[in-house]
Amino acid sequence: MAKFVFLFPGQGSQFVGMGKEFYDEFLVVKHTFEEASDILGIDLKKICFDGTFIELNKTVNMFTSILTVSVACYRAFSEIAGIIPFCGIGHSLGEYSALTCSGALNFDDALRIVTKRAELTDNITSSGIGAMTVVNRINSKIVENECKVINDSGRTVSIACYNSNNQVTISGDSEAVFVLEDKLIELGAQITPLIMSAPFHCSLMRPAAEGLRIELEKYKFNKFKWPVISNVYALPYMTPDDIINNLVLQMANPVQWQASIDFANKNDKGCFIELGPQSILTGLIKANTVDANVYSFGAYADRYSLLDMLKSNFQEDISDTYNNIQKCGKEKIDLVKMCLVEAISTRNRNFNLNEYQNGVIEAYEKIEEIHNIIEKNEGEATREQLNEAIRLLVVIFETKKVTISEQIERLNDIINKSGMQQLFNIDMFIREKAIS
Repeated sequence: MAKFVFLFPGQGSQFVGMGKEFYDEFLVVKHTFEEASDILGIDLKKICFDGTFIELNKTVNMFTSILTVSVACYRAFSEIAGIIPFCGIGHSLGEYSALTCSGALNFDDALRIVTKRAELTDNITSSGIGAMTVVNRINSKIVENECKVINDSGRTVSIACYNSNNQVTISGDSEAVFVLEDKLIELGAQITPLIMSAPFHCSLMRPAAEGLRIELEKYKFNKFKWPVISNVYALPYMTPDDIINNLVLQMANPVQWQASIDFANKNDKGCFIELGPQSILTGLIKANTVDANVYSFGAYADRYSLLDMLKSNFQEDISDTYNNIQKCGKEKIDLVKMCLVEAISTRNRNFNLNEYQNGVIEAYEKIEEIHNIIEKNEGEATREQLNEAIRLLVVIFETKKVTISEQIERLNDIINKSGMQQLFNIDMFIREKAIS
């Protein structure tokens, strides 16, 4: 079975008419637009389908539209193929879509949060102090060095997004960005200024980031259904408690996109599926990843190539994928996969870094190794491998200081969902371990 990675795009993926094809094809997309319009108090469908380019590109409309179309796209895809991904990765604004689709953010809360993020962004943009530019055909290390030269002169400019080794986005104060553009052109780079953009992901956004923190503290966050990779750290969120800090940091720190893709490709290459208005991230990965296996569910031709691949891969109707695939031993893979998800999403109450490294990080990596071995064996798993995955998850729970009752509840949930009740008695497992 493929290791699926869901991709969620950010600013720049919007266009007039986005989402209409999905709206006409999937009832769940229609309901998603209606839900968003009710929450926002506007006709979002009209803005996306029939509005002007200027209206759609107003920050608040852009943010809420991209989020809504991405969530609608994910919901439509999930109706067809009930796949639990290895992880989800969102680019900048797309991180909010990833968090929403993973279940960590409620959709209504996400709409309100990105609306506030848009307001804070507009405050920065209206000051006229910043600019942002996409830079192609030059190594990121060269751009970093040129940024340092300009910053040493008292100006502010830095890399905002590490999209690939040869594509970055720069942002900072307008004069510094203009000076850097000229220098990079001299060095052979291709530049594309982002007109009227805020200087995202640099130090000039720190006031907006603190405003975002105040907004985020109003909300409650949920357990992850599957892992989401942080833009800032290029590693999975460990618990819902990380959401506020990570999203605040994201406003004023670079997006580690290439490192996030590398994480997803670690050990075995992933099958990437872009869930959004078009194919921007798909094109980026194809251009920069050797033998990339990537599809855009938002592109008509790609969508049906993807569905054909899924049918071929699973050898049956993909709408029944999650519940009915037995030939590849999916229930065994899912048991180990759910162990990985629980390891990441369970709240941590242990802040001893050495204990956390040994009891959480290393145990997680061992479960990941078991998962990879089972996948390479086409789903064939030994009882010892499954026992070891459960044992390692208990080690993680204990290190994170999860109560016994919560451990039993979470473990029983995994066993029941994977249909492996006949192999495990979790209450006995926990008690025997406690005695030993």
